[in-house]
Amino acid sequence: MPQGPQDRPHELYGEGFDNAWQHRGKRVNERVQSFDHCFSSPKSVSLLAAGGGHQVRKQVTEARAEALQVGIGYLERHGIGVRRDHNGTDRHQVMGGLLAVAFEHRLSRAGDPQFHTHVLVQNAAHGPDGRWTALDSDRLYAHLMAADYLYLAAERAALTERLGVRWRPVDARSGAAEIVGLDDRGLIERFSKRSEQIDQWLAEQGLSGIKASSAAAVATRAPKDHSESEQSVYQRWAQELAEQGWVSASSPRSARVSAVGRPTARSWTRRSPSWPARAG
Repeated sequence: MPQGPQDRPHELYGEGFDNAWQHRGKRVNERVQSFDHCFSSPKSVSLLAAGGGHQVRKQVTEARAEALQVGIGYLERHGIGVRRDHNGTDRHQVMGGLLAVAFEHRLSRAGDPQFHTHVLVQNAAHGPDGRWTALDSDRLYAHLMAADYLYLAAERAALTERLGVRWRPVDARSGAAEIVGLDDRGLIERFSKRSEQIDQWLAEQGLSGIKASSAAAVATRAPKDHSESEQSVYQRWAQELAEQGWVSASSPRSARVSAVGRPTARSWTRRSPSWPARAG
C-alpha cells in the first residue's frame, strides 16, 4: 500500500516531531494557561497612524496606551474572580488585579494598517482564602465587551484631545466610530484585505455567523511576514494611500508640533476634501 505524508511524520513536522516524541506517554496538562484578548482600533485610527508621519504616530501610540489602561483597569476592577466549593458554585471577586502581558501589533496578516494589542492574561488569581487558582472565566468573558467599549471611548477622547479629530456616530453594536475624513468606505475596504479574504471564504462555503467567521479567519490565515522593515512598511502604506488620492502635504506647517507637543496641522491631505477633519 502506498504511503502518504501522514505516514511519514518527519516530513510533516520536521524537528518538531522529534521534540514531541520525547514526551510520548507522559501526562498532558490540558488546563487553560492563559486567555488572549485583543483590543483593536478602528480602521481609520490605523490609517491616521499609517499616513500621519512620525509625530502623529507618536500621538496615536500614546493615546492607545492611555485607552488600554482604561480597558484593563475595568477588567481588574470587575472581571477578575475565582470559584470555590464543589463545581465552583461559590464565586468570589478578586481585587488584587491580574497578571498579563501586552503585545502591540501594527499590521494585519495581509499587510494592511491594523493597530491592535493582544493582552495575554494568565489563568491564575489570588483568592480570598490565600490560594492561587484558575480565573472564573465566566466572569472574565462577561466583562470583555464592556472593556472593549471603554477602550474605544477612551481612545476617541485621547485622540480628540491630542489631535483634534472629529468622529462619526458610534456604532451601537461594536462601540467603534471612524474619524471624519478617514471614513470613506472605499478607502477602508482598500486597507481591509483580511476582511475581504474572510468574507470571500464565507461566501464560498455558504456560511455566516460568529463561529463561521472564526473558522474563516483560521482557514484563510497566512503565516506572518517578518521580512519587511518598519521603514519599508510605512513607505508602502504611503504609496498605497497616494494611489487612493491621499497625498503627503508639502506645506512646512505639516505635522508641526506646538510647545506642548501636540500637532497643530495635518501631515497628510486628500486632494478633496482635506484630511482629516479637526474639531472646532
